[in-house]
Amino acid sequence: MGPALAEASLDCPPGTQPAEHTLAEGTEAWCALPDGTRQGPSIKTAATGRITERGYWEDGQQHGKWRYYDTQGRIIRTGQMTDGAPTGAWTHFTETNTPSATITHGRFPEPIHAAPQPTDPRYRWQLDLGSAATAWWPIAPDSVGIAIGTDRLVVVSVETGAIEADIPLPAPLRPDLQVIDGRILGVTGPGELFVAEVEAGGGGRWQRVRTPMGVTHAVAIDGENGVVVREGSGRLAGIDRTTGDTLWAGQLFMDKVPPLATDRLAIGVRNGREVRAVTIGDGAFAWQARMPASILAIGEASDRILVSLKGGMVQALDRDTGHAPRGPRPEARPRRAR
Repeated sequence: MGPALAEASLDCPPGTQPAEHTLAEGTEAWCALPDGTRQGPSIKTAATGRITERGYWEDGQQHGKWRYYDTQGRIIRTGQMTDGAPTGAWTHFTETNTPSATITHGRFPEPIHAAPQPTDPRYRWQLDLGSAATAWWPIAPDSVGIAIGTDRLVVVSVETGAIEADIPLPAPLRPDLQVIDGRILGVTGPGELFVAEVEAGGGGRWQRVRTPMGVTHAVAIDGENGVVVREGSGRLAGIDRTTGDTLWAGQLFMDKVPPLATDRLAIGVRNGREVRAVTIGDGAFAWQARMPASILAIGEASDRILVSLKGGMVQALDRDTGHAPRGPRPEARPRRAR
């Protein structure tokens, strides 16, 4: 398929008139009502005259199909806007015009604020969720996220029991969800990254990010749009949740033992007995530590990496260097007089 090019022209609907604004990198043109509200088609062009953006406005908000182009006129992403926000599946393309990622956007249903009244005065509140809770995580000081199976997430006020969000998940999630800085990170059964943001008082938005490599674990937030993951190939990497682009990647292929992240390192297991760390941001090798037995799991506590080994042993490593921490030497026992 050849590059999809757009014509640099506007066909303004009746009752509107064209408007234009010069930008540092080109020109933006749109249709507007007499009061200045944007209504109708809109285009941006680079200094070369190439279209870089094309879409439609309705009552001052982006609405309908939008397309974005590179400076050569090739489509780089396209999808649907509703009331100024992306909705549904957006497709991102490589320089050869082949799909590189699909980002699916959605919004949670309107929250239910009514607090349940307990039937037994001994309880602060009672809440009937219809099915058994399978896991829960603190989302905010007064909110908890409760997983119902793998396809529903309920956000509940701890103080009142009111349901702040009742979220039918867009795809079944694997059980190891994380809540970091108010964002819920997870991985769908098919290997998509799932990111949800719960708004204060309930509601919020979610994204599913499908890349050619796939994702096995979502580990941490990296800046505004980056997420640290273990890719399907085994590499620890950072991907942009808005585009699906790989921001950085380590060169080592890690085992499926769930990895973790500190403020600057992503840490995984390699070859069954090695704990290895790479730097978040560039994937550079940081340190490694070989264990005396097979590794079952790794975790973080304070400034230590805790390594659970087969046979019952737990080994502590320095979080920044991977060295076994040196504690105080035991006091020498006094020699018994003969």
